Amino acid sequence: MATPAGGVDFDRNRLSTGELIAGIAGLVLLIDLWFKWYGVKVSAGGALSSFSIGVSATAWQVFSLIDIILFLVALIAIGVAVLRGLGRLPDMPFPPATLITVAGAIALLLILFRTIDTPGDVPSGVDITRKFGLWLGLLSAAALTYGGWRAMQESGATFGDMGGGARAGAGGPGGPSAPTTPMPAGGGDPGVPGGGAAGVSPGKEGPGVPNPGTSTGGPGDGDVAPPAASAGADPVPGQTGSQTPPGLAGEPPAGEGTHPPGL
Repeated sequence: MATPAGGVDFDRNRLSTGELIAGIAGLVLLIDLWFKWYGVKVSAGGALSSFSIGVSATAWQVFSLIDIILFLVALIAIGVAVLRGLGRLPDMPFPPATLITVAGAIALLLILFRTIDTPGDVPSGVDITRKFGLWLGLLSAAALTYGGWRAMQESGATFGDMGGGARAGAGGPGGPSAPTTPMPAGGGDPGVPGGGAAGVSPGKEGPGVPNPGTSTGGPGDGDVAPPAASAGADPVPGQTGSQTPPGLAGEPPAGEGTHPPGL
């Protein structure tokens, strides 16, 4: 139903079935607060005659705080339904269906409590009776709670969504975890041969790695190298060939040759 000319654009199709049930139940609960909820019956009599006086009271007259809570619960259910139909429901930190369900449950428990335990202390001879308004209020509170629960089922809301605003941005029960330092993807030095790692101090690289100053040559690494010939020492044949005399012992120097005698 839309009436743009009157400035009101209420569309029933915008409401879910649960919100519609809760809105109607809230309206009934609001009107029921002016109905008669309790009655007081006083009986008196003597040996010859007896009479009774009946007095009734509304929820506003009997309660001092519960009536205000019921009034607010009814306004919540009606307000959500009306604003949803007008398309003006503001953004809320939790789903409206969850709010209606919780509020309806509170109203239902309060009325049920006052149905079992009637208010007021009365003397003997005075009876408190339960009127139609009490039963209608109990029924409307139950319907309001059911409507909110059905709206939750239709929208996929849960009771855990009531604290969703406080947990926004958290990464879990312990909050967001600190970023870890990425390991190099094989681009660095894999380590020192022999089982050690790069950057390890000398002597701790691992087995098989020679200490600084040791020889890594072939066989005979432990032999001491022969000392070099000192300057001015006598030449040794086979080792200092550059200083060996030319020719064999007893031969004349090269180039002179031998001449027969008398020639």
